[in-house]
Amino acid sequence: MENSRKIYTILCLLEKEEHRRTRRRRNAGPVEGITTVTALAWLATLSSAAFTLVLLAKYSQRQQPVYLVWAVSLAFFAVASAAEASARLNVWTEGNAKIYYIFGAGLVAGFLGAGTLMLAAPRAGRIALVVAILASFLIIWQTIATSVDVARLPTEGYEA
Repeated sequence: MENSRKIYTILCLLEKEEHRRTRRRRNAGPVEGITTVTALAWLATLSSAAFTLVLLAKYSQRQQPVYLVWAVSLAFFAVASAAEASARLNVWTEGNAKIYYIFGAGLVAGFLGAGTLMLAAPRAGRIALVVAILASFLIIWQTIATSVDVARLPTEGYEA
């Protein structure tokens, strides 16, 4: 527990430092070099994509829907973290900010939760999956319809 708190504190400090440097850039071009936070975002992308493939292989062997639902959830996370990593390597745009929100903030939790619930209570898990699918359409529609302050993107990233 203590180690995870230290790691979290270090990651927060790295995030604040990168945010401070980005704020100074004011509409500058791509960041020179790869920062630690950017490297971690790429690592998250690669590891979640690898786990997606592992879960798809498990699903093909065992035919249990929970593996497919979890694979979809991890694939969503891979897309979201790739959007973040790409934006941190270059500059945040309206497109990658919306992809980050749709896949990361919008879709991952619902599908991951539905898959977990499918293990504990299969019927409730199936209902949760239907709710997650229906909510996905609303999340996608709302995110696409919402405007992004494009002028603030280069300095504030996904918070704009």
